[in-house]
Amino acid sequence: MRLGVFGGSFDPPHIGHYLAAVDAAERLGLDRVLWVPTAQQPLKAGAQHVASADQRFRMVQAAVSENSGFEASRIEIDRPGLSYTVATVQSLLAEFPGVELYLLIGEDAWSRFEEWREPETIRTLVHIEILARKTESEFAGRVVEVSSTEVRARARAGKSVRGFVLDAVAEIIESERLYQW
Repeated sequence: MRLGVFGGSFDPPHIGHYLAAVDAAERLGLDRVLWVPTAQQPLKAGAQHVASADQRFRMVQAAVSENSGFEASRIEIDRPGLSYTVATVQSLLAEFPGVELYLLIGEDAWSRFEEWREPETIRTLVHIEILARKTESEFAGRVVEVSSTEVRARARAGKSVRGFVLDAVAEIIESERLYQW
């Protein structure tokens, strides 16, 4: 089985995340993509997520609900402490013996990869796929100019977030009045 692992804060998950995951799954022939919201990113220690871990997980669940090849995972949220990719990868390899793992990471995360815990170990355990947004490379996904920061700012300003996030995610943001502080 070819399993993609797509991690991030997802605060909130937006259409750019979704399309990047779709493109990567198709290009790499992945059987499934696990979306893994972080509990607390080590390189952002001290920074607080705006939405709670449970809210972010529910938004990820909503975002992936209509794609049978996508699944939301609580693996990092349920594990105490900081979210280390190496621990997540090792847990998934133990849970799915013989799986071929593909770590899907954005260019911003890739630029700091050497600062991660045990980057060399990660390299030996997974295929690393960088989700490029702005490049001429044949491997680049579509260019979608949207960010979680922009979505939060729109919600805070009372503007619609529809079109920036999937409708199911927009419904959660609207019904729970997320990011409107």
